[in-house]
Amino acid sequence: MQQQRGAAPVLLLDEVAAHLDPARREALYDQLRAGGQVWMTGTENALFDAIEPDEATRIEVADGSTSEH
Repeated sequence: MQQQRGAAPVLLLDEVAAHLDPARREALYDQLRAGGQVWMTGTENALFDAIEPDEATRIEVADGSTSEH
C-alpha cells in the first residue's frame, strides 16, 4: 500500500491477537513494525506483551473512562 500510494496505511485490527497463537502473534507484530499507524483492540493485556512499551501507546477503557499506559 505504501509503495502504491506513497503513504503508510492506517490499520484498524479488532481482536486480531485473540485469534492467533503466540508465534503467529509475534509474526503479525513483526509485520506491523514495518510502518504505518496501527490501532488494535483486545480484552486481555497479555496478548500485547510482545510489543515493547516504547513501540506503542496502550489506552485502557474501563467504566466509561480511558487511561494511558
